Amino acid sequence: MAAAFAVICAHVAIRVVEDVPDIHSTAWWAGNLWGAASRWGVDVFIMVSGALLLDPSKEEPLGVFYRKRAARILLPLVFWSAFYLGLSAVFGSGLTWEGLLNALLTGKPYYHLWYLFMIPGLYFYTPFLRRYIGATPPRERRVAVASLLALAALYTFFRYFYRVSVGETAFTLFVPYVGLFLAGYEWRAAGPPKISARVLWGVILLCWAAIALGSYPLVARYGPYQGLYLYDRLSPFNIAIAMSIFALFYRADVPARAPAWVQRAVAQVCPTTFGIYLTHPLWLAPLEHLNLITRPLHPAISVPLIVLVAYSLSYLLTRVILRVPGLRRAVS
Repeated sequence: MAAAFAVICAHVAIRVVEDVPDIHSTAWWAGNLWGAASRWGVDVFIMVSGALLLDPSKEEPLGVFYRKRAARILLPLVFWSAFYLGLSAVFGSGLTWEGLLNALLTGKPYYHLWYLFMIPGLYFYTPFLRRYIGATPPRERRVAVASLLALAALYTFFRYFYRVSVGETAFTLFVPYVGLFLAGYEWRAAGPPKISARVLWGVILLCWAAIALGSYPLVARYGPYQGLYLYDRLSPFNIAIAMSIFALFYRADVPARAPAWVQRAVAQVCPTTFGIYLTHPLWLAPLEHLNLITRPLHPAISVPLIVLVAYSLSYLLTRVILRVPGLRRAVS
């Protein structure tokens, strides 16, 4: 639920950071602060998936596991890829056969759908990772997780500043995220963290400040692509934020201490999280086209307002889709 909100905020804030030319202005800094605070959403999605799926005690034949995963991801992948490609063809600059093939092979028929092409790779290796987890001592697994996260962060650095890339395709998108996938299970296996909530919040705030403040000189020197390296999901600061947020919400006292109305709201919204993620660009696209993200309101106000509106409308649309028998599997 919170991760989906963060994803929408990241997609709104990046428009401000990239479109406002004056990086000294309060408008740019507002977008930068919102953006720096919200790049952790997908990382947490991946960690939650690892926590739920990698339990080695879940023994089932490969065929059974793959059929279950395919039933959950195949229809959304096909339906939403066709839907957004159709929108691009009708309302965008058109779509050629070459463009269609490139969009599918790179796993990016629309900017947020890369996740649907990435997650099957993690699903495919889940049975083998379960066996690895069951046969490996926890200490050795944690060393492996730390090294995988370090390699992902190092690769991200070289990709931005030295243009070193192995080439991203729909078949390799998952590789840098194996460390986060495993990390989700390791947090679960270790039980509720003994780290205090104050320490976790401290890490989150320090990393947020590092991303926001560090992005300013980087954008000034390298421009809005290389300069936004710290925004990347696999930059060290975002990995640390995702780990801290996952640990914070995994603390045993969080659900019990939440007010009853919060618990009811979470129970209502959680089943729609996937649909919110899939449908939110439907509301952002026209706003971006009309240039309403950066004006007339100041981004300090417009970013959270647009995020709240897009989240709410996506929630309502998802609830409607869930009531349509033939479509409900596209968002659930």
